[in-house]
Amino acid sequence: MPKIVTVSIVCGVVLTAGLTATALVISTDWVCALVWQACLVQTVIHTPDNPIHEGSPIDLVAFALGVLLGVPIYSALSYVALRRWEASRG
Repeated sequence: MPKIVTVSIVCGVVLTAGLTATALVISTDWVCALVWQACLVQTVIHTPDNPIHEGSPIDLVAFALGVLLGVPIYSALSYVALRRWEASRG
């Protein structure tokens, strides 16, 4: 069981880092598609009283927290996929 958890966490880190690097290298048009969780956090912090100011400190902190949020999300998805794959093997 701990092996699956470890592999899931590694998968979460690799997927998050890979998608973030890819999004930042290829084009700014793809950032919110590949790093969706970061854009979601940025959307949540912006209210009508606090409009979007790209590059502001709060915007950059929200993006960084959103990127870090990708690790537990992708780790959990990897864990579920590995458990199902293990169960289907026997």
